[in-house]
Amino acid sequence: MAEYKYYYTMQATGQLDIENRGNCCISAIDVVHRESILIVKTDMGVTKVLQWGPMLVDSEQPSPKMSCLFQKFDYEDYKIDKIIDKFLNGTTVCVQAEEISLEEGLSRIKDLVTFL
Repeated sequence: MAEYKYYYTMQATGQLDIENRGNCCISAIDVVHRESILIVKTDMGVTKVLQWGPMLVDSEQPSPKMSCLFQKFDYEDYKIDKIIDKFLNGTTVCVQAEEISLEEGLSRIKDLVTFL
């Protein structure tokens, strides 16, 4: 007789506290040591979001598949919460996350065009 396990559940083992969700920058590392960056910047009620990555940590070579996504919308707490949650808990498993300065985040983002 063969046994098959089912109903796997996941439980959060980490927590990221963000003081101002409307203006933040998050670095997330996944299980294969790739970094993604999320920048959220709000000014005059308009929020701009930039998601970039993943890029192998400490490497100048791109991952086989990388993306850069930009969004602009009127400020909404709920929408920003959803974006941050999806960034941290999306298709790849985030094992480490930290809030970093905007300047640090921008310095880690590399222009994807340079890889062509």
